[in-house]
Amino acid sequence: DLLKHLEMAIKYEFPLLFRDCDEYIDPVIGNVLEKNIRGVEGRQFVVLGDKEVDYDPNFRMYLTSKLPNPRLTPAH
Repeated sequence: DLLKHLEMAIKYEFPLLFRDCDEYIDPVIGNVLEKNIRGVEGRQFVVLGDKEVDYDPNFRMYLTSKLPNPRLTPAH
């Protein structure tokens, strides 16, 4: 499932590609898009849903779209 793939990519520095995005982005990945990274005692993490996921700063996420000028932000 999407959330599990995202979690593994963030934690283990796998690049992740979302293809053909429209302007609706699942809000569960909003913290990743907005780079809401938290830190406690040297540990960096991002919240995905109700779970704290260790964050590797080398993680990369790519979004592509066929829209000429997309506004790729999480839907609230």
